Amino acid sequence: MYTAVIINPNARGVTKKILLIIKRYFANNGSVIFIPRTAKEATRIAAKVAARHGSRIIVVGGDGTINAVVNGIARSSAQLGIIPAGTANDLALAVGISGNIRQALDIIQQGKTRAIDLIKVGRWHYATGGGIGLPARVALFANLVRKTFPLSKKTGSLIYLLGVLYHLLKGSYRPDLVEISKNGRYEKKEVLFLTISNQPKIGKRFCTTPGARNDDRVYDICLTENPKNWIRRIWIILKTIRGRHTGEKWVSQWRGNTLRLVSDKPVTFMADGELRPPAQKFLIKLVPSALQLIVPEEKN
Repeated sequence: MYTAVIINPNARGVTKKILLIIKRYFANNGSVIFIPRTAKEATRIAAKVAARHGSRIIVVGGDGTINAVVNGIARSSAQLGIIPAGTANDLALAVGISGNIRQALDIIQQGKTRAIDLIKVGRWHYATGGGIGLPARVALFANLVRKTFPLSKKTGSLIYLLGVLYHLLKGSYRPDLVEISKNGRYEKKEVLFLTISNQPKIGKRFCTTPGARNDDRVYDICLTENPKNWIRRIWIILKTIRGRHTGEKWVSQWRGNTLRLVSDKPVTFMADGELRPPAQKFLIKLVPSALQLIVPEEKN
């Protein structure tokens, strides 16, 4: 099997020691190693590899690097393996891939695969969770802080929690006003956050869609309307960390495979920790069994 390894050298967990282990391991197996400079380059490399019959790509990085590769191999027969090295590693955690490099390599060597669903916004695919409102603003906050203060990378996924507190406590948070298609009808809502997800957690810490799965041919939607009181906003976020927000009167959850959103102004959509250019209209579709993911073998 032709194997390509795509490494993000800027990922939080990619140290010199890790790079050395990976290069030695895959060089001995005849694999080709790529270190792309941009996400677009990673997508192009992945697409070329996927065009070869019987190929697999190993990603060393986080959800953002995986996202770039996924958009090159979606709906192909190429297999995707993960060595988690990012901030949240949401996809790896959801399927039980350890952050321990030796264990991750063992999983890849075993080679068990499972087809998982992807979600598509326009022409862009993502694998974990995404949405508008607070998640997108927190991602923007995290990107800015990392760029301004490089040492902030050491905080890991805690930076997302800090971003939530920053936005909710600063006193000037304005919700997004969005028309949402639900059961054939449009409802206009003031949105604190709206997530469309293939798994329970996003940002490692926030269980927005408890019970969501990435192989059931539907995605899970969580619409949390904006309480007027800032204390209630914080209360909902605290409950979301444990997935206990679903009973609140501001929260609605349902499942589907097509969703249309229309905002009163351009808003940013976040998924897999990555941000799309602001837009007012979004068509979000499920793409079933679109990714062949290398996963741990089931224990007897």
